[in-house]
Amino acid sequence: MPVAAVLLLLAGALTAAPALRAQASAQLQPLDAVHRELERLGAWGLIDTLLVGQRPYSRAQAARLTAQALRGRARLVPDSPADASLAATADRALARLRARLAPELEALGVAHTEDAVLPAGGLVGEARLDATWTDSPDRVVPSNVLGSTAARINPLLAYDLGRPVGTGTTAGAEIELGGALGSHLAGAVRTRAQLSLPLEGGSETTVRVQSGNARLVVGNAALTVGRAHVMWGQGPRGGLVLSANPGSHLLVSIANEHPVGFPLLGPARFQLFLSDMGVEAQRFAHSQLFGARASFLPHRRLEIGAQFLVQSGGEGAPEQSVVERILDYLFFPDLLKGAELELLLSNKVAAVDARLRIPEARGLELWIELAIDDIDINRFQSMIWEDGSWTVGARFARLDAAGTLALRLEAQHTSLRIYEHADFTSGLTLERRLIGSELGPNANGAAVGLDWEATPRHSFSFEGSIERRSADPYTAISGTPYYFARLGIRPKEVRWRAWVGWTLLPKRARWCELSLEGGYEFVDHFEFSHRGTQHNLLARTVIVARLP
Repeated sequence: MPVAAVLLLLAGALTAAPALRAQASAQLQPLDAVHRELERLGAWGLIDTLLVGQRPYSRAQAARLTAQALRGRARLVPDSPADASLAATADRALARLRARLAPELEALGVAHTEDAVLPAGGLVGEARLDATWTDSPDRVVPSNVLGSTAARINPLLAYDLGRPVGTGTTAGAEIELGGALGSHLAGAVRTRAQLSLPLEGGSETTVRVQSGNARLVVGNAALTVGRAHVMWGQGPRGGLVLSANPGSHLLVSIANEHPVGFPLLGPARFQLFLSDMGVEAQRFAHSQLFGARASFLPHRRLEIGAQFLVQSGGEGAPEQSVVERILDYLFFPDLLKGAELELLLSNKVAAVDARLRIPEARGLELWIELAIDDIDINRFQSMIWEDGSWTVGARFARLDAAGTLALRLEAQHTSLRIYEHADFTSGLTLERRLIGSELGPNANGAAVGLDWEATPRHSFSFEGSIERRSADPYTAISGTPYYFARLGIRPKEVRWRAWVGWTLLPKRARWCELSLEGGYEFVDHFEFSHRGTQHNLLARTVIVARLP
Protein backbone atom coordinates (compact mmCIF):
# COMPACT_ATOMS: atom_id res chain seq x y z
CA MET A 1 0.00 0.00 0.00
CA PRO A 2 1.55 3.36 -1.00
CA VAL A 3 2.36 5.60 1.94
CA ALA A 4 0.23 8.34 0.39
CA ALA A 5 -2.83 6.12 0.92
CA VAL A 6 -1.77 5.43 4.50
CA LEU A 7 -1.43 9.16 5.10
CA LEU A 8 -4.93 9.84 3.81
CA LEU A 9 -6.46 7.04 5.87
CA LEU A 10 -4.47 8.06 8.94
CA ALA A 11 -5.72 11.62 8.59
CA GLY A 12 -9.27 10.30 8.53
CA ALA A 13 -8.61 8.07 11.54
CA LEU A 14 -7.10 10.91 13.58
CA THR A 15 -9.94 13.31 12.85
CA ALA A 16 -12.73 10.76 13.33
CA ALA A 17 -14.43 10.81 16.70
CA PRO A 18 -13.57 7.57 18.53
CA ALA A 19 -16.34 5.52 20.06
CA LEU A 20 -14.55 5.84 23.40
CA ARG A 21 -12.95 8.94 24.82
CA ALA A 22 -9.21 8.41 24.41
CA GLN A 23 -7.29 8.28 27.67
CA ALA A 24 -3.51 8.75 27.68
CA SER A 25 -1.59 5.85 29.19
CA ALA A 26 1.90 4.36 29.11
CA GLN A 27 2.86 1.68 26.61
CA LEU A 28 3.31 -1.92 27.64
CA GLN A 29 6.53 -3.77 26.88
CA PRO A 30 6.21 -5.76 23.61
CA LEU A 31 6.70 -9.14 25.34
CA ASP A 32 4.44 -8.34 28.29
CA ALA A 33 2.19 -11.28 29.18
CA VAL A 34 -0.82 -9.00 28.64
CA HIS A 35 -0.37 -9.38 24.87
CA ARG A 36 -0.30 -13.17 25.11
CA GLU A 37 -3.43 -13.26 27.27
CA LEU A 38 -5.32 -11.02 24.84
CA GLU A 39 -4.23 -13.10 21.84
CA ARG A 40 -5.50 -16.26 23.57
CA LEU A 41 -8.85 -14.64 24.29
CA GLY A 42 -9.06 -13.43 20.70
CA ALA A 43 -8.27 -16.89 19.32
CA TRP A 44 -11.11 -18.29 21.47
CA GLY A 45 -13.48 -15.81 19.80
CA LEU A 46 -14.03 -13.59 22.85
CA ILE A 47 -12.68 -10.33 21.32
CA ASP A 48 -14.28 -8.84 18.21
CA THR A 49 -11.79 -6.10 17.21
CA LEU A 50 -8.36 -7.50 18.02
CA LEU A 51 -5.56 -6.21 15.77
CA VAL A 52 -2.24 -7.82 16.68
CA GLY A 53 -0.17 -6.52 13.73
CA GLN A 54 0.87 -3.37 15.61
CA ARG A 55 2.35 -3.83 19.05
CA PRO A 56 2.96 -2.95 21.83
CA TYR A 57 -0.43 -1.78 23.03
CA SER A 58 -0.86 1.08 25.39
CA ARG A 59 -2.37 0.18 28.74
CA ALA A 60 -5.61 1.90 27.72
CA GLN A 61 -5.77 -0.08 24.48
CA ALA A 62 -5.22 -3.32 26.39
CA ALA A 63 -7.93 -2.35 28.88
CA ARG A 64 -10.41 -1.69 26.07
CA LEU A 65 -9.71 -5.15 24.63
CA THR A 66 -10.05 -6.71 28.08
CA ALA A 67 -13.45 -5.06 28.45
CA GLN A 68 -14.44 -6.60 25.11
CA ALA A 69 -13.26 -10.01 26.31
CA LEU A 70 -15.36 -9.67 29.46
CA ARG A 71 -18.42 -9.11 27.28
CA GLY A 72 -17.37 -12.01 25.05
CA ARG A 73 -17.02 -14.24 28.10
CA ALA A 74 -20.73 -13.69 28.75
CA ARG A 75 -21.49 -15.38 25.41
CA LEU A 76 -20.20 -18.74 26.65
CA VAL A 77 -23.11 -21.08 27.34
CA PRO A 78 -23.03 -22.47 30.92
CA ASP A 79 -24.95 -25.62 29.95
CA SER A 80 -22.42 -26.50 27.23
CA PRO A 81 -19.64 -28.79 28.57
CA ALA A 82 -17.17 -27.34 26.05
CA ASP A 83 -18.00 -23.74 26.96
CA ALA A 84 -17.98 -24.50 30.68
CA SER A 85 -14.50 -26.01 30.40
CA LEU A 86 -13.19 -22.99 28.47
CA ALA A 87 -14.92 -20.54 30.80
CA ALA A 88 -12.76 -21.55 33.77
CA THR A 89 -9.53 -20.90 31.81
CA ALA A 90 -10.90 -17.65 30.37
CA ASP A 91 -11.87 -16.48 33.85
CA ARG A 92 -8.30 -16.99 35.08
CA ALA A 93 -6.87 -15.06 32.13
CA LEU A 94 -9.40 -12.25 32.64
CA ALA A 95 -8.63 -12.12 36.37
CA ARG A 96 -4.93 -11.62 35.60
CA LEU A 97 -5.73 -8.88 33.09
CA ARG A 98 -8.11 -7.14 35.49
CA ALA A 99 -5.44 -7.16 38.18
CA ARG A 100 -2.80 -5.76 35.80
CA LEU A 101 -4.98 -3.10 34.16
CA ALA A 102 -7.12 -2.09 37.14
CA PRO A 103 -6.70 1.73 36.80
CA GLU A 104 -7.51 1.77 33.09
CA LEU A 105 -10.41 -0.66 33.47
CA GLU A 106 -11.85 1.42 36.29
CA ALA A 107 -11.83 4.42 33.93
CA LEU A 108 -13.98 2.29 31.58
CA GLY A 109 -16.41 1.46 34.36
CA VAL A 110 -15.14 -2.08 34.97
CA ALA A 111 -14.96 -2.94 38.67
CA HIS A 112 -11.55 -4.12 39.84
CA THR A 113 -10.90 -7.51 41.41
CA GLU A 114 -10.08 -8.08 45.07
CA ASP A 115 -6.37 -8.60 44.43
CA ALA A 116 -6.03 -5.60 42.11
CA VAL A 117 -3.78 -2.75 43.22
CA LEU A 118 -4.79 0.82 42.45
CA PRO A 119 -1.49 2.75 42.67
CA ALA A 120 -1.36 6.09 44.42
CA GLY A 121 -0.98 9.07 42.11
CA GLY A 122 -1.69 6.96 39.02
CA LEU A 123 1.85 5.53 38.88
CA VAL A 124 2.47 2.16 37.27
CA GLY A 125 5.73 0.31 37.28
CA GLU A 126 7.74 -2.85 37.01
CA ALA A 127 10.89 -4.22 38.62
CA ARG A 128 12.78 -7.04 36.97
CA LEU A 129 15.77 -9.08 38.13
CA ASP A 130 17.40 -11.52 35.72
CA ALA A 131 20.44 -13.77 35.71
CA THR A 132 21.69 -15.51 32.57
CA TRP A 133 24.49 -17.96 31.91
CA THR A 134 25.37 -18.98 28.37
CA ASP A 135 28.30 -20.17 26.31
CA SER A 136 26.59 -19.34 23.01
CA PRO A 137 28.80 -17.00 20.94
CA ASP A 138 27.48 -14.49 18.46
CA ARG A 139 28.85 -14.19 14.94
CA VAL A 140 28.90 -11.74 12.08
CA VAL A 141 26.72 -12.09 8.98
CA PRO A 142 29.21 -12.47 6.11
CA SER A 143 28.66 -10.45 2.98
CA ASN A 144 27.14 -12.29 0.03
CA VAL A 145 28.53 -9.63 -2.37
CA LEU A 146 25.02 -8.26 -3.02
CA GLY A 147 25.29 -6.20 0.14
CA SER A 148 26.32 -6.37 3.76
CA THR A 149 25.04 -5.84 7.27
CA ALA A 150 26.67 -4.98 10.60
CA ALA A 151 24.46 -7.48 12.43
CA ARG A 152 25.82 -10.05 14.84
CA ILE A 153 23.42 -12.94 15.33
CA ASN A 154 22.95 -15.30 18.26
CA PRO A 155 19.61 -17.12 17.87
CA LEU A 156 19.67 -18.71 21.32
CA LEU A 157 19.63 -15.21 22.87
CA ALA A 158 17.45 -13.46 20.28
CA TYR A 159 14.12 -11.64 20.69
CA ASP A 160 14.95 -10.17 24.11
CA LEU A 161 14.39 -6.49 23.27
CA GLY A 162 18.06 -5.80 22.64
CA ARG A 163 19.37 -6.73 26.10
CA PRO A 164 23.18 -6.98 25.69
CA VAL A 165 23.87 -10.49 27.00
CA GLY A 166 27.17 -12.15 26.11
CA THR A 167 28.92 -15.42 26.90
CA GLY A 168 29.41 -16.03 30.62
CA THR A 169 27.18 -14.77 33.42
CA THR A 170 25.04 -11.67 33.12
CA ALA A 171 22.96 -10.22 35.94
CA GLY A 172 20.56 -7.38 35.30
CA ALA A 173 18.16 -5.19 37.24
CA GLU A 174 15.50 -3.08 35.55
CA ILE A 175 13.13 -0.48 36.93
CA GLU A 176 10.24 1.00 34.97
CA LEU A 177 8.00 3.81 36.16
CA GLY A 178 5.14 5.31 34.22
CA GLY A 179 1.93 7.18 34.61
CA ALA A 180 -0.37 9.86 33.27
CA LEU A 181 -0.67 13.60 33.82
CA GLY A 182 -4.32 14.30 33.25
CA SER A 183 -6.16 12.68 30.37
CA HIS A 184 -3.83 13.75 27.54
CA LEU A 185 -0.22 13.14 28.62
CA ALA A 186 1.43 9.92 29.74
CA GLY A 187 4.85 8.35 29.67
CA ALA A 188 7.24 5.80 31.09
CA VAL A 189 10.97 5.28 31.50
CA ARG A 190 12.78 1.98 31.96
CA THR A 191 16.45 1.72 33.00
CA ARG A 192 18.72 -1.30 33.22
CA ALA A 193 21.84 -1.85 35.32
CA GLN A 194 23.89 -4.86 34.29
CA LEU A 195 26.92 -6.80 35.55
CA SER A 196 28.67 -8.99 32.98
CA LEU A 197 31.21 -11.70 33.89
CA PRO A 198 32.55 -13.02 30.56
CA LEU A 199 33.86 -16.58 30.29
CA GLU A 200 37.30 -15.25 29.41
CA GLY A 201 37.51 -13.35 32.71
CA GLY A 202 37.09 -9.79 33.93
CA SER A 203 33.86 -7.91 34.56
CA GLU A 204 31.88 -5.00 33.17
CA THR A 205 29.14 -2.87 34.68
CA THR A 206 26.80 -0.84 32.50
CA VAL A 207 23.73 1.33 33.01
CA ARG A 208 21.45 2.17 30.10
CA VAL A 209 17.99 3.43 29.28
CA GLN A 210 16.02 0.54 27.82
CA SER A 211 13.09 2.76 26.86
CA GLY A 212 11.66 6.11 27.81
CA ASN A 213 9.00 8.14 26.05
CA ALA A 214 6.14 10.57 26.41
CA ARG A 215 2.74 10.06 24.77
CA LEU A 216 0.34 12.90 23.96
CA VAL A 217 -3.23 11.79 23.21
CA VAL A 218 -5.60 14.37 21.72
CA GLY A 219 -8.89 13.12 20.38
CA ASN A 220 -7.95 9.88 18.66
CA ALA A 221 -4.40 10.94 17.80
CA ALA A 222 -1.49 9.56 19.83
CA LEU A 223 1.92 11.22 19.44
CA THR A 224 4.89 9.35 20.94
CA VAL A 225 8.32 10.95 21.37
CA GLY A 226 11.40 9.27 22.83
CA ARG A 227 12.72 5.73 23.02
CA ALA A 228 9.91 3.29 22.24
CA HIS A 229 9.56 -0.23 20.88
CA VAL A 230 7.90 -0.93 17.54
CA MET A 231 6.82 -4.48 16.72
CA TRP A 232 4.88 -5.11 13.52
CA GLY A 233 3.66 -8.41 12.13
CA GLN A 234 1.57 -11.43 13.05
CA GLY A 235 4.11 -13.68 14.75
CA PRO A 236 4.42 -14.00 18.54
CA ARG A 237 7.69 -12.02 18.42
CA GLY A 238 6.69 -9.67 15.61
CA GLY A 239 7.38 -10.03 11.93
CA LEU A 240 10.02 -9.98 9.22
CA VAL A 241 10.32 -6.19 9.20
CA LEU A 242 10.09 -5.14 12.87
CA SER A 243 10.35 -7.64 15.70
CA ALA A 244 11.19 -7.96 19.39
CA ASN A 245 14.84 -8.58 18.49
CA PRO A 246 16.28 -5.03 18.76
CA GLY A 247 16.03 -2.54 21.58
CA SER A 248 13.90 0.57 21.54
CA HIS A 249 13.96 3.11 18.71
CA LEU A 250 14.64 6.81 19.27
CA LEU A 251 11.61 8.06 17.39
CA VAL A 252 8.68 10.31 16.77
CA SER A 253 5.50 8.35 16.07
CA ILE A 254 1.88 9.21 15.33
CA ALA A 255 -1.00 6.73 15.36
CA ASN A 256 -4.68 6.48 16.06
CA GLU A 257 -5.22 5.38 19.68
CA HIS A 258 -8.40 3.41 19.01
CA PRO A 259 -9.48 1.64 15.80
CA VAL A 260 -11.66 3.62 13.41
CA GLY A 261 -14.15 1.94 11.09
CA PHE A 262 -13.92 2.28 7.30
CA PRO A 263 -16.40 0.96 4.73
CA LEU A 264 -15.44 -2.55 3.56
CA LEU A 265 -12.08 -2.35 5.39
CA GLY A 266 -13.60 -2.43 8.87
CA PRO A 267 -11.84 -1.24 12.06
CA ALA A 268 -8.37 0.10 11.26
CA ARG A 269 -5.20 1.23 12.97
CA PHE A 270 -2.37 3.25 11.42
CA GLN A 271 1.11 4.28 12.48
CA LEU A 272 3.86 6.45 11.03
CA PHE A 273 7.25 6.91 12.67
CA LEU A 274 10.66 8.42 12.01
CA SER A 275 13.57 7.14 14.09
CA ASP A 276 17.31 7.73 14.48
CA MET A 277 19.39 4.58 13.92
CA GLY A 278 22.16 5.85 16.19
CA VAL A 279 25.89 5.52 15.65
CA GLU A 280 26.94 2.02 16.74
CA ALA A 281 28.21 0.12 13.68
CA GLN A 282 26.21 2.41 11.36
CA ARG A 283 27.76 3.10 7.95
CA PHE A 284 26.17 6.57 8.09
CA ALA A 285 25.78 7.75 11.66
CA HIS A 286 22.28 8.87 12.61
CA SER A 287 20.65 7.54 9.46
CA GLN A 288 16.87 7.73 9.66
CA LEU A 289 14.33 4.94 9.53
CA PHE A 290 10.87 5.88 8.29
CA GLY A 291 8.01 3.42 8.77
CA ALA A 292 4.33 3.33 7.80
CA ARG A 293 1.86 0.63 8.79
CA ALA A 294 -1.87 0.07 8.22
CA SER A 295 -3.93 -2.73 9.80
CA PHE A 296 -7.55 -3.56 8.93
CA LEU A 297 -10.20 -5.94 10.23
CA PRO A 298 -12.67 -6.43 7.35
CA HIS A 299 -14.18 -9.31 9.33
CA ARG A 300 -13.88 -10.11 13.03
CA ARG A 301 -12.02 -13.27 12.00
CA LEU A 302 -9.70 -11.70 9.41
CA GLU A 303 -6.91 -9.14 9.88
CA ILE A 304 -4.84 -7.76 7.01
CA GLY A 305 -1.93 -5.34 7.12
CA ALA A 306 0.67 -3.54 5.00
CA GLN A 307 3.89 -1.78 5.97
CA PHE A 308 6.79 0.04 4.43
CA LEU A 309 10.28 0.95 5.73
CA VAL A 310 12.82 3.40 4.30
CA GLN A 311 16.34 3.77 5.67
CA SER A 312 18.05 6.92 4.37
CA GLY A 313 20.14 9.93 5.31
CA GLY A 314 22.81 10.15 7.97
CA GLU A 315 26.25 11.70 8.18
CA GLY A 316 28.05 11.25 4.86
CA ALA A 317 25.15 9.45 3.18
CA PRO A 318 24.29 10.02 -0.48
CA GLU A 319 22.50 13.34 -0.69
CA GLN A 320 18.82 13.58 -1.51
CA SER A 321 16.82 16.65 -2.33
CA VAL A 322 13.65 17.33 -0.39
CA VAL A 323 11.60 16.21 -3.38
CA GLU A 324 13.58 12.98 -3.70
CA ARG A 325 13.18 12.26 0.01
CA ILE A 326 9.41 12.83 -0.15
CA LEU A 327 9.10 10.63 -3.24
CA ASP A 328 11.15 7.95 -1.53
CA TYR A 329 8.86 7.99 1.49
CA LEU A 330 5.76 7.89 -0.71
CA PHE A 331 6.88 4.58 -2.23
CA PHE A 332 6.05 5.49 -5.83
CA PRO A 333 9.57 5.42 -7.35
CA ASP A 334 9.83 1.67 -6.86
CA LEU A 335 6.60 1.15 -8.79
CA LEU A 336 7.71 3.23 -11.76
CA LYS A 337 10.83 1.41 -12.87
CA GLY A 338 10.69 2.64 -16.41
CA ALA A 339 10.07 6.29 -15.57
CA GLU A 340 13.61 7.03 -14.39
CA LEU A 341 12.25 7.90 -10.96
CA GLU A 342 13.77 4.96 -9.13
CA LEU A 343 15.88 6.19 -6.24
CA LEU A 344 18.89 4.16 -5.16
CA LEU A 345 19.82 6.42 -2.26
CA SER A 346 17.94 4.47 0.40
CA ASN A 347 17.24 0.99 1.73
CA LYS A 348 13.58 0.01 1.40
CA VAL A 349 11.44 -2.97 2.43
CA ALA A 350 7.70 -3.42 1.94
CA ALA A 351 5.53 -6.13 3.51
CA VAL A 352 1.96 -7.40 3.67
CA ASP A 353 0.48 -9.83 6.18
CA ALA A 354 -2.79 -11.46 7.20
CA ARG A 355 -4.27 -13.48 10.07
CA LEU A 356 -7.37 -15.69 9.99
CA ARG A 357 -9.09 -16.86 13.18
CA ILE A 358 -11.35 -19.93 13.30
CA PRO A 359 -12.35 -20.31 16.97
CA GLU A 360 -14.49 -23.39 16.31
CA ALA A 361 -11.48 -25.34 14.98
CA ARG A 362 -9.76 -25.61 18.39
CA GLY A 363 -8.97 -21.91 18.36
CA LEU A 364 -7.12 -22.15 15.04
CA GLU A 365 -5.21 -19.09 13.84
CA LEU A 366 -3.43 -18.95 10.48
CA TRP A 367 -1.05 -16.15 9.54
CA ILE A 368 1.16 -15.24 6.61
CA GLU A 369 3.61 -12.43 5.84
CA LEU A 370 5.50 -11.47 2.68
CA ALA A 371 8.31 -8.89 2.79
CA ILE A 372 9.90 -7.73 -0.47
CA ASP A 373 13.29 -6.08 -0.62
CA ASP A 374 13.12 -4.84 -4.21
CA ILE A 375 9.78 -4.45 -5.98
CA ASP A 376 10.03 -5.22 -9.70
CA ILE A 377 6.91 -6.75 -11.23
CA ASN A 378 8.84 -7.45 -14.44
CA ARG A 379 10.53 -10.38 -12.65
CA PHE A 380 7.62 -11.50 -10.51
CA GLN A 381 8.84 -15.00 -9.63
CA SER A 382 12.29 -13.78 -8.64
CA MET A 383 10.77 -10.84 -6.75
CA ILE A 384 8.60 -12.96 -4.48
CA TRP A 385 11.25 -15.61 -3.69
CA GLU A 386 14.83 -14.40 -4.29
CA ASP A 387 13.87 -10.90 -3.10
CA GLY A 388 10.87 -12.06 -1.08
CA SER A 389 10.83 -13.26 2.51
CA TRP A 390 7.96 -15.35 3.84
CA THR A 391 6.48 -16.39 7.15
CA VAL A 392 3.60 -18.86 7.43
CA GLY A 393 2.25 -19.94 10.78
CA ALA A 394 -0.56 -21.74 12.52
CA ARG A 395 -1.63 -22.00 16.13
CA PHE A 396 -4.23 -24.13 17.86
CA ALA A 397 -4.97 -21.96 20.88
CA ARG A 398 -7.43 -24.52 22.24
CA LEU A 399 -5.77 -27.87 21.65
CA ASP A 400 -7.73 -29.22 24.60
CA ALA A 401 -11.32 -28.30 25.46
CA ALA A 402 -10.27 -26.11 28.39
CA GLY A 403 -7.84 -24.03 26.35
CA THR A 404 -4.92 -24.82 28.65
CA LEU A 405 -2.87 -26.37 25.85
CA ALA A 406 -1.77 -24.53 22.69
CA LEU A 407 0.31 -25.69 19.74
CA ARG A 408 2.17 -23.34 17.39
CA LEU A 409 3.83 -24.12 14.03
CA GLU A 410 5.80 -21.58 12.00
CA ALA A 411 8.04 -21.68 8.93
CA GLN A 412 10.14 -18.87 7.52
CA HIS A 413 12.14 -18.13 4.38
CA THR A 414 14.32 -15.04 3.99
CA SER A 415 15.47 -13.52 0.72
CA LEU A 416 19.00 -13.23 -0.66
CA ARG A 417 19.58 -9.66 0.52
CA ILE A 418 16.99 -8.70 3.12
CA TYR A 419 18.52 -6.60 5.92
CA GLU A 420 21.57 -5.94 3.67
CA HIS A 421 22.42 -3.06 1.37
CA ALA A 422 25.22 -2.06 -0.98
CA ASP A 423 25.31 1.62 0.14
CA PHE A 424 23.86 1.42 3.67
CA THR A 425 26.28 -1.38 4.49
CA SER A 426 25.25 -1.55 8.15
CA GLY A 427 21.91 -2.88 6.91
CA LEU A 428 18.68 -2.81 8.86
CA THR A 429 20.29 -3.07 12.28
CA LEU A 430 20.06 -1.30 15.61
CA GLU A 431 23.10 -1.66 17.87
CA ARG A 432 24.16 -4.64 15.73
CA ARG A 433 20.79 -6.36 16.18
CA LEU A 434 18.68 -7.19 13.14
CA ILE A 435 15.43 -5.26 13.48
CA GLY A 436 13.49 -8.13 11.91
CA SER A 437 14.05 -11.88 11.86
CA GLU A 438 17.16 -13.33 13.52
CA LEU A 439 17.34 -15.76 10.60
CA GLY A 440 19.11 -13.03 8.65
CA PRO A 441 19.42 -13.13 4.84
CA ASN A 442 19.21 -16.23 2.63
CA ALA A 443 17.93 -18.70 5.21
CA ASN A 444 15.09 -21.09 5.98
CA GLY A 445 13.70 -22.19 9.32
CA ALA A 446 10.86 -24.01 11.01
CA ALA A 447 9.70 -24.06 14.62
CA VAL A 448 7.15 -25.87 16.76
CA GLY A 449 6.00 -24.58 20.14
CA LEU A 450 3.76 -25.92 22.91
CA ASP A 451 2.28 -23.84 25.74
CA TRP A 452 0.67 -25.59 28.71
CA GLU A 453 -1.16 -23.93 31.59
CA ALA A 454 -0.74 -26.92 33.92
CA THR A 455 -2.39 -25.25 36.93
CA PRO A 456 -3.64 -21.74 37.70
CA ARG A 457 -0.15 -20.93 39.01
CA HIS A 458 2.18 -23.06 36.89
CA SER A 459 2.69 -22.85 33.13
CA PHE A 460 5.24 -24.43 30.82
CA SER A 461 6.49 -23.61 27.33
CA PHE A 462 8.46 -25.78 24.94
CA GLU A 463 9.96 -24.87 21.58
CA GLY A 464 12.03 -26.71 19.03
CA SER A 465 13.43 -25.31 15.80
CA ILE A 466 15.72 -26.03 12.89
CA GLU A 467 17.38 -23.33 10.77
CA ARG A 468 19.56 -23.46 7.69
CA ARG A 469 21.57 -20.40 6.67
CA SER A 470 23.55 -19.80 3.50
CA ALA A 471 26.46 -17.44 2.85
CA ASP A 472 26.87 -18.26 -0.83
CA PRO A 473 28.09 -15.24 -2.85
CA TYR A 474 25.89 -13.87 -5.60
CA THR A 475 26.00 -11.15 -8.20
CA ALA A 476 23.12 -9.28 -9.78
CA ILE A 477 23.00 -9.37 -13.59
CA SER A 478 21.28 -6.32 -15.07
CA GLY A 479 19.29 -6.75 -18.22
CA THR A 480 16.07 -8.31 -19.42
CA PRO A 481 15.43 -10.24 -17.33
CA TYR A 482 17.28 -8.99 -14.25
CA TYR A 483 18.53 -12.00 -12.31
CA PHE A 484 20.95 -13.25 -9.64
CA ALA A 485 23.88 -15.53 -10.42
CA ARG A 486 25.56 -17.61 -7.72
CA LEU A 487 29.36 -17.23 -7.69
CA GLY A 488 30.23 -20.11 -5.38
CA ILE A 489 29.03 -22.59 -2.79
CA ARG A 490 29.97 -22.42 0.88
CA PRO A 491 29.05 -24.85 3.68
CA LYS A 492 25.55 -24.23 5.05
CA GLU A 493 25.22 -23.43 8.75
CA VAL A 494 22.50 -25.59 10.33
CA ARG A 495 21.13 -25.06 13.84
CA TRP A 496 18.95 -27.41 15.88
CA ARG A 497 17.55 -25.75 18.98
CA ALA A 498 15.39 -26.77 21.97
CA TRP A 499 14.06 -24.42 24.64
CA VAL A 500 11.92 -24.94 27.73
CA GLY A 501 10.42 -22.43 30.15
CA TRP A 502 8.48 -22.57 33.43
CA THR A 503 6.54 -19.68 34.96
CA LEU A 504 5.19 -19.48 38.50
CA LEU A 505 2.56 -16.97 39.57
CA PRO A 506 2.80 -16.46 43.36
CA LYS A 507 -0.39 -17.39 45.16
CA ARG A 508 -1.01 -14.04 46.84
CA ALA A 509 0.40 -11.64 44.27
CA ARG A 510 -0.80 -12.10 40.71
CA TRP A 511 1.19 -9.12 39.57
CA CYS A 512 4.44 -10.99 40.33
CA GLU A 513 5.99 -13.90 38.48
CA LEU A 514 9.06 -16.14 38.51
CA SER A 515 10.42 -17.71 35.32
CA LEU A 516 13.11 -20.30 34.67
CA GLU A 517 14.37 -20.95 31.14
CA GLY A 518 16.79 -23.41 29.62
CA GLY A 519 18.00 -23.92 26.07
CA TYR A 520 20.31 -26.13 24.03
CA GLU A 521 21.54 -25.56 20.49
CA PHE A 522 23.58 -27.76 18.19
CA VAL A 523 25.27 -25.88 15.34
CA ASP A 524 26.80 -27.64 12.35
CA HIS A 525 29.22 -25.71 10.11
CA PHE A 526 29.35 -22.77 12.53
CA GLU A 527 30.41 -19.60 10.71
CA PHE A 528 30.01 -21.57 7.44
CA SER A 529 33.15 -23.58 8.14
CA HIS A 530 33.62 -27.26 7.28
CA ARG A 531 35.00 -27.88 10.78
CA GLY A 532 32.74 -25.58 12.74
CA THR A 533 30.58 -27.45 15.28
CA GLN A 534 29.05 -25.85 18.37
CA HIS A 535 27.08 -27.05 21.40
CA ASN A 536 25.47 -24.00 23.03
CA LEU A 537 23.69 -23.82 26.37
CA LEU A 538 21.49 -21.21 28.04
CA ALA A 539 20.11 -20.93 31.59
CA ARG A 540 18.10 -17.93 32.79
CA THR A 541 16.10 -16.88 35.83
CA VAL A 542 13.74 -13.88 35.74
CA ILE A 543 11.75 -12.38 38.61
CA VAL A 544 9.24 -9.64 37.78
CA ALA A 545 7.14 -7.56 40.17
CA ARG A 546 4.59 -5.11 38.81
CA LEU A 547 2.50 -2.26 40.13
CA PRO A 548 -0.24 -2.98 39.38
